[in-house]
Amino acid sequence: MHGIEEIKKLKGRARRTAAYGAAHARAEVSLRLARARGSNVTWGPNAEFWANSRFTFKVPGEMTIGERLILRGKPLGVRFITGPEGKIVIGDHAGFNSGVEVYAEELIEIGDYTMAGSNVTIYDTNFHPLEEVVGIKQAPVKIGYNVWLARGATVLPGATIGDQAVVGAGAVVSGDVPPRTLVAGNPATVVRELTASETWNRW
Repeated sequence: MHGIEEIKKLKGRARRTAAYGAAHARAEVSLRLARARGSNVTWGPNAEFWANSRFTFKVPGEMTIGERLILRGKPLGVRFITGPEGKIVIGDHAGFNSGVEVYAEELIEIGDYTMAGSNVTIYDTNFHPLEEVVGIKQAPVKIGYNVWLARGATVLPGATIGDQAVVGAGAVVSGDVPPRTLVAGNPATVVRELTASETWNRW
């Protein structure tokens, strides 16, 4: 017979499994509804969705996601949005926390094993002109392999973030971030170099 503590662990595991299963079902429903409303979203196998999460897909353009996507849309939800010609491409084993928003009018590419903490925003457009003589800025965003975007980081149009880089909490990236560097601040500047082999990842 199982002991009391082991039974409690088994029950807890069963509850978590059921909760994640329900979250996955809700995500699949959200995806089907998005497709029915004209969104073009596809993702690979083995996606994981945290319990009680919320997700928004408004993709009249195109969005493709690799395998083993992890979404934690609780409590604020995770939003993926494109314009009519916009495209979002996400690699394998990527993860997005609560409050993340990704918006593409043109192109946003996110590499394998990249993680975005809560309230991270990634935009390839600034939506509105800054001043009368300057139009709306729109430029592709490229985020490399095994990048970590910490809580509240903002990635702006035209940004390029190299492989294995880390963007500190609250940092604002509008230019190029070299591979294997830690950047922080507004505007983001290099704090120091990081040690990371070609195939190492934070997962």
